[in-house]
Amino acid sequence: MVVVTLWEQVFPSETEEAKIKEIINSEIHEVREWLSRLEAEADVIPVGSTVKGTFLRGTSDIDVFVVSPQYEKLFTHVKYWKPEGKVKRGELLIWNYRKNGFEVDLVFIPPDYPKIDTLNHTSFYKENLSESMKNEVRKAKAFFISVGTYKAETGGITGVAIEELIRKHETLEGLCRFVVNNQLEDVWVQDPTTTRSRNLLASINPVRWRQMQEACGGMLNGRSVSLRSFTPSDFMTRHKGEGLVRCDREHDRATDFSTALSLCTKSGNELRSLEADAKFGCDAYVNDEILIAVKATPTVLPPSKEVCIPEELEDAVQAFKKAHPEVETYEKQGFVCALVERKVSHPDTFMKEALINRMQDSGYVCKVVI
Repeated sequence: MVVVTLWEQVFPSETEEAKIKEIINSEIHEVREWLSRLEAEADVIPVGSTVKGTFLRGTSDIDVFVVSPQYEKLFTHVKYWKPEGKVKRGELLIWNYRKNGFEVDLVFIPPDYPKIDTLNHTSFYKENLSESMKNEVRKAKAFFISVGTYKAETGGITGVAIEELIRKHETLEGLCRFVVNNQLEDVWVQDPTTTRSRNLLASINPVRWRQMQEACGGMLNGRSVSLRSFTPSDFMTRHKGEGLVRCDREHDRATDFSTALSLCTKSGNELRSLEADAKFGCDAYVNDEILIAVKATPTVLPPSKEVCIPEELEDAVQAFKKAHPEVETYEKQGFVCALVERKVSHPDTFMKEALINRMQDSGYVCKVVI
């Protein structure tokens, strides 16, 4: 039996749902009137969980796309229409402002935007998810938020992927059984709104998938579920005993996360190139600051290592002796061997220092916490 704590807390009240619908309709009307005054050729398309009916209580925002050949010009004009707003960092042109207590993202794209067909998700899932399925989507979102595995910008699962998996498996438990029973590299969840190949799980990195498997396995085995948001303290607890590097934010959340994880992985690969018997792992968390968990094992390596070359490779043997004139070689079962000093004796320290150097070269200010 699955034990959960107050799933109802993630379901919006009828009053909240009615208020959201009213604000969306009002905002669409205002945007269209603004565009009409500018005599702009544009389509206004409300999208996202508030329109589909899969948003969580108290955490809803409103997403409206303005599709126009003049999208860049319109974006420069919007600050005069909504001067209280601000640019939202990301890959798209987004103007963010608040209306009646709700956040509104006004997104400007051209008609030939490569992913424009993703706007079809709203109508598709609004029509193809039953009311009970929509509540299961809410439960799944809250669950993955609580374990730090939600949102593409930090390597997690997206809302659309959750909606499709609930459409296929009907419940959070069914979704979790799918996650537990499959390896990420073996699964493909096709976007049903396009004929093009598009895997809705493409945003998930292997670390997040393993964390999803662990969380789902625990839930299916009866572990109680806490629906609070995942915090920096949770991240540090998850990686207790590992190295921790803290960096200041510089860019949007997705860029900071991908930079941190990429440079940590490069540092690990550098370690492996120098000491093949060392292993490493990386994870990152981005909120008000960037936290990077660094795991390198073993913590300490012996100061020297045995290097052996087949004795029939005479050129290689001579090259090795020339490169290491200070060491004494010996024969061992058809090999010419020597004990050479390691380039790295403390893998964890090496990785943290290499990571900080790479982050600083990319414009970040970092320090070792642990």
